[in-house]
Amino acid sequence: MTPKKFNEYLDKIRNGDTRAIKPIFNEYYKKMTLAACCKVRNVEDAKDIASAFLLYILQNAHKIEYIEDPNAWISQSVRNRAIDFIRKDSHTTYLSEHSDEVFSHHPDFDLRLTVADSLHVLTEIEREVFDLHFIYGLKYREISKQIGRPIGTIKSDVSIIKRKLQHLKHLK
Repeated sequence: MTPKKFNEYLDKIRNGDTRAIKPIFNEYYKKMTLAACCKVRNVEDAKDIASAFLLYILQNAHKIEYIEDPNAWISQSVRNRAIDFIRKDSHTTYLSEHSDEVFSHHPDFDLRLTVADSLHVLTEIEREVFDLHFIYGLKYREISKQIGRPIGTIKSDVSIIKRKLQHLKHLK
């Protein structure tokens, strides 16, 4: 979704058209759930975080200014909410136990399971870079700006992630 289109939906929500959340939901809900799940490692909690963020958009659209990069804004917001959630609670159900739900949009079942089972080898920062680069498709520069790490370090992180997950042939 283009920034212009995303902001048009926000304008509709501001003007009382709550149905305008549906295209935002359709575009971003799975990505939000994946991003949250990479942090909280629990599908149900990740779904709750994603849903709560959509509700936040509905209730606070009047406070939200023009969003220049919806992917980055949503990613950062969901990640922050997931981190807050982790600080409040400790959970033990892991992504691999529910990978079929989380990766249900990908047609290759074996890949879904392999990815879910492989994420545990990544450090917290590597999971964050994995999320932003491989799930949201952000470029190195965008990731660098968002998480405050030099571009060279982000490139190195991606290289390390690829090496750790080299058995996943579908990573670009």
